[in-house]
Amino acid sequence: EGEREGGLFDGMVFFLSRETPRESLTFVIRSLGGSVGWEGEGSKYGADHPSITHHVVDRPKLREEVSGREYVQPQWVYDSVNFGVALPVDLYGVGKKLPPHLSPFVDDEAEGYTPDYAKFVANLKSGEEQSIPSMKAQNLSKEEAEERQEQEDEARYRTELEAEVSGKDVKAVKAGSGAGASGERDEDDEEEMEGMVMTRKDRKLYEAIQKSKTTKRERAAKLTERRKKNKTRK
Repeated sequence: EGEREGGLFDGMVFFLSRETPRESLTFVIRSLGGSVGWEGEGSKYGADHPSITHHVVDRPKLREEVSGREYVQPQWVYDSVNFGVALPVDLYGVGKKLPPHLSPFVDDEAEGYTPDYAKFVANLKSGEEQSIPSMKAQNLSKEEAEERQEQEDEARYRTELEAEVSGKDVKAVKAGSGAGASGERDEDDEEEMEGMVMTRKDRKLYEAIQKSKTTKRERAAKLTERRKKNKTRK
């Protein structure tokens, strides 16, 4: 009950182990066409139901496995939704080191830096044949993860600044914005802003936006250089 047809998880039946975030997973899975079962009352499917295709587990080991179903960690569900494709379950098996969790709010093209795992998923969606990546090589370092979070925060902040300068409703922009504009849009905005007569407040906001863009470019160059050095060491 509650499943929608034609979604990413259409035809899949999930069983959620008790240690997983049941409410969140149930909402996401059902919204995209899947069916869900769990331990306890109100569940349509028990742990041994033959229709189960995916068993979601958030523990380091399994006591036993049922033949014919996939065992995945919760991140497989969320990452598949974020990328819009059912990702390889082998990368999210029980006890395995997970791929980097990449935010859907960051526009890699606009940021000037695309993580290797994002490239892998893009090729997967285009149907290009490729080998399953090694997570040891693909995982973001602590520094890269921090850089990624900064990019996301900066993208949101910059969108709000641009909305305030142009007189748009900041709350509306927050609700409907993505990760920021593309490089082409940035250039158009700069020309448009340069031609405006701005108040002192608007000028300060505009300067803050330009500083943010410069910082973003410098960060992208630094990440690209770091990636090259890491590849050289290998």
